[in-house]
Amino acid sequence: MNDYEDLMELTDKQLWDQLPKVEGELKSDFFYELSRRSFEKSDYKSALALVEQARDILLALKDLTSDAEILKIYRAIGMNANALGNHDLVISTLEKALEIAKRSNLDRPEDYSFLVDAYDQKEEFQKSIELLEWQFEKYNEIDDDVECAGCLAQISFIYRKLDKQDIALPKLNLALDFAKKTENTNYILLIQTYVAEVLYELENYQECEDLLDKLINSYELLNIKKNLLDMKLLKLQIQWMSNSNEREIIESIKELSLQIIGDEQDAVDQRIRFEQTIINCMEHLGGWSYTRELDNRKKRLADLEDLVGMASQKI
Repeated sequence: MNDYEDLMELTDKQLWDQLPKVEGELKSDFFYELSRRSFEKSDYKSALALVEQARDILLALKDLTSDAEILKIYRAIGMNANALGNHDLVISTLEKALEIAKRSNLDRPEDYSFLVDAYDQKEEFQKSIELLEWQFEKYNEIDDDVECAGCLAQISFIYRKLDKQDIALPKLNLALDFAKKTENTNYILLIQTYVAEVLYELENYQECEDLLDKLINSYELLNIKKNLLDMKLLKLQIQWMSNSNEREIIESIKELSLQIIGDEQDAVDQRIRFEQTIINCMEHLGGWSYTRELDNRKKRLADLEDLVGMASQKI
């Protein structure tokens, strides 16, 4: 038995029974296959331990194994570490993998999305930007317009976290150019939505409102309720900033919030955004008229955030 495909035909028991009888790269393949099966069962701890044994065997072989084999193992370690939330291990492993991949001309940009996520979680934003820029260049070389737009949008998110909206906006405009090449209406609208949000953050209210009117019309035609409500909320926030009747705007936001339906994660997140906006507006106005309602809404917001926290713990 020499081919990895042959191992996939064996049962778990057969793999474990034959494991002590094999050596070298084949033994690494056995551990890798057992790891793969544990990963499919969502047993990430076992999967990680098994694939780390596969790695140790290959590294001991040194020049007797190929870069492609060790990259396969490193990617598997990165996947399991990501599933376990071990961002340090993701970084240390996939950085090694990327170095080998670039040296060996085996650098596939899609293999390093977990590394981008890990950098973000560790707030190593500059590293994340540099990796995304590299991924963008690779995707651009093969004319993958969807991935190009996605990389640029992610870069813009990071700059927004850093309060550098002036850098984020050109990245999004370039992302929009790539999105338009895909001729995918939903994807184009998604990038335009991000553009509208950045225009608002830059206090470019007129341009933002002009874009919002187009987006609201498009989302109404396509009956995409969630995005429609978000864009209507953003338009009301612009009206608030332009000194319109503040109490009328609060009532409009409250009425709009009643249109949120469902109990999935997206709906809960949207309710949180609406509740926080209403609370902020009420606190801005102050006075006694909203005191009781404000307390109730703060309690509702806390309950929603607890719900999100419990859902995250289950994951």
